[in-house]
Amino acid sequence: MPERPAAVREAQIPLSHYLARDYDHAGRFASYWHQIDEVLRTGARRVLEVGIGNGLVHRYLRHRGVDVVTVDVNPMLEPDILADVTDLPLRTGGFEVILCAEVLEHLEFADVGQALSELRRVARRAVVLFVPDAGRCMRVHIDLPLLGGVHRVFELPGLWHMKTPWPDHRWELGLNGVGFGRLRSVLDDAGLSIERTYRVFGMPRHRCITAHVDGEP
Repeated sequence: MPERPAAVREAQIPLSHYLARDYDHAGRFASYWHQIDEVLRTGARRVLEVGIGNGLVHRYLRHRGVDVVTVDVNPMLEPDILADVTDLPLRTGGFEVILCAEVLEHLEFADVGQALSELRRVARRAVVLFVPDAGRCMRVHIDLPLLGGVHRVFELPGLWHMKTPWPDHRWELGLNGVGFGRLRSVLDDAGLSIERTYRVFGMPRHRCITAHVDGEP
């Protein structure tokens, strides 16, 4: 399998990058919480994490009794399995649920379909994705006496950034013609049906997409 430039760059990133204060800010910890919550709410006991970053998510899940196997293209992060998401050396249906957070944008969008097909092949029940969303939005947080708090992210369609601000991202939703509908179509083609999607309130540039494997409830 030929190496892709983005994957080669990613493989050279040391763990210290993922532990830097400007990387692991409060918003990213909000995203970590949602990654953990999405996995736990599935009730899965055997999970594959593709793209491990600083390792916080899989360490927490293991403390909660979840059997997590990690995959990454970066040997410096010491994953359980060193592999590219487009070619996973794992048996079909080997894991109940797969978490793949902030990984797919490092591929050319043309390769995302192959990656999703691999995730669908290995997952028995569901795939949890987190992808960057550059679409403009507005966050509303209201605290109401006796009724509790309300917080929501409202999309502002048509007000998009014009180009990707992160040099290691090959694409983001809302940029360069990659809209949510286009990604949904690629998911459908891979045999994954969206069950739930939202933008993280504390990190609205992160969009969660939980998709079940076609044929599974």
